[in-house]
Amino acid sequence: MTDAKKTLLKLIEQEADVDLVREMLAFAADRMMELEIEVRTGANPGVRMPERTNHRNGHRERAWDTRAGRIELAIP
Repeated sequence: MTDAKKTLLKLIEQEADVDLVREMLAFAADRMMELEIEVRTGANPGVRMPERTNHRNGHRERAWDTRAGRIELAIP
């Protein structure tokens, strides 16, 4: 196990820091999903280009249960 993973697990186990860890996980997951969609579609949110044949059409809600608690995600 890496030092970074051990540190993260220690943070998760401390109840006072659970909200912070949950927010960090939600932010990281959201950003990673947005970047993946930008790569797949070739477009940032709200950008229209006539040569592009695909498009983004919103999000779906999903709950993600983690050690830090439930995180509500918006899956693009």
